[in-house]
Amino acid sequence: MSIPPNWVNPEPLERYNLVVIGAGTAGLVVAAGAAGLGAKVALVERYLLGGGLSQCRVCAL
Repeated sequence: MSIPPNWVNPEPLERYNLVVIGAGTAGLVVAAGAAGLGAKVALVERYLLGGGLSQCRVCAL
């Protein structure tokens, strides 16, 4: 997996209310929910959003 050619890392805020490690299904839900309640959220993901489930063809949920 490669980084898009025009990607620029965002400048971090001084302080966050929540830092979510991993942008899989649970991480995305937690980050979106907290941000929807007004929290300043940092979502950290090494690869692509969606985590391992986005790469599955058949997943038991």
